[in-house]
Amino acid sequence: NQTRGYNCAWAEIFCPTNSQCDVLCTSTQEFKSQDYGYSCYDLTIHWPTNYSFNESYMIECGGYYSCYSTTIYCPDNADCQITCGSSFACYNAIIYCPEYGDCDIFCADTDSCSNIDIRRSIYGQNNVFCDAEYACSDMDFPEPFDKIDFHFVCQYKGSCQRSNIFC
Repeated sequence: NQTRGYNCAWAEIFCPTNSQCDVLCTSTQEFKSQDYGYSCYDLTIHWPTNYSFNESYMIECGGYYSCYSTTIYCPDNADCQITCGSSFACYNAIIYCPEYGDCDIFCADTDSCSNIDIRRSIYGQNNVFCDAEYACSDMDFPEPFDKIDFHFVCQYKGSCQRSNIFC
């Protein structure tokens, strides 16, 4: 069975309190057309603000344009992991990293994180891994706050082309 695109497009997800909430935005096909992919196009995700420490929250954007223009609000006091594993998976997304938790963003395919807007953690560690050609092109990564570690890794040709990384 093939899953057509736009499954959760234009939706808003409110994850429950006191429960793990992992969001998977994938498609069964890698066809580069409007019929497939776009599974979470223009989706807004809210994780709970009332949760226990040491939890982590995850979103996986694994289909073509699967999280295009998605807005992700990570919980303030928990770790947040976002994986953009397909071409243009997180293109034009806005990510609000947790205020006190770590924020890990994995960009694993061509243009997977191009043109995203990252709102950094204030007291947590921020990590962005650009593991494909042009994976993080045209990205602005804001200046870190005092004494906060961050890692921004550009591993391939052009993976951070035209990006602004403020240190």
